[in-house]
Amino acid sequence: MKASIVTLALLLCLPLGYSAQQKAASPLPQVVQHADPTYPPLARQTRISGDVHIEITTDGESVISAAAIDGHPILRPSAEENVRTWKFAHHSPSTFFVTFRYVLGMGNVDVGFLEAPGVVRIVAAPPQLIAEYLNVGLGVWSLQGNSRSGSFRRIMELSYWGGDEDSLDGRLFRNMSALRKAYDFNGDSDDEDEIETIGFGHREDVFVSFVVKLRRPNGRRVPTLFSGIVKGNQITGTFTDRSGETGTWTATRLADDFRSMKHE
Repeated sequence: MKASIVTLALLLCLPLGYSAQQKAASPLPQVVQHADPTYPPLARQTRISGDVHIEITTDGESVISAAAIDGHPILRPSAEENVRTWKFAHHSPSTFFVTFRYVLGMGNVDVGFLEAPGVVRIVAAPPQLIAEYLNVGLGVWSLQGNSRSGSFRRIMELSYWGGDEDSLDGRLFRNMSALRKAYDFNGDSDDEDEIETIGFGHREDVFVSFVVKLRRPNGRRVPTLFSGIVKGNQITGTFTDRSGETGTWTATRLADDFRSMKHE
């Protein structure tokens, strides 16, 4: 009786939807073409690893839909984007499941593409921080986000540490008054009610991404991943929080730095 209870408890802990679908799926056909899988730079920087399970549907040769069933939100887009590049040997259109396994290790990036059935393994070392790079300001921005929970506004201050993989830094302020208050304290104010500090961020060419504990309308702070593309004085992108809620955001540059707008 005790063994039966333990077995039932273990089954209840499994991701039932994924397990049931995986059993019903056909064996993965031969992949004849694909882009090189990569380890997301922000995931490497923040030392995030783990598995992402992808459900894919094909038309007999190409992927027509791909969706992550589970896995860390920072890892999912990279896996989905890669699997959409796959081309297969001719087969009957069907649904398949693959696993992207992101592992932090040593040395250069190492990819094991389907060495195990249905598993793509990407091993990479976390980046080393190089202290001698200077911090470069990216300006002060007016940010607006929208999701099903409603809209929100922030004043955002961004900067980055240069290098081969730029580390993005910054803070989000509830309003301009909170930004002024921070500078009245020589930039050291850390008012949790008015300031949200970027925990981890990455800048690469015109792309930016960062994680911040965003205060939601209910007052809770929820880790939220922002990703966007910079075009001149505008940033447009999407965000996803830990609960899985998604939305869009835009930001407009107000000034190159706070001091240049201090007396406006």
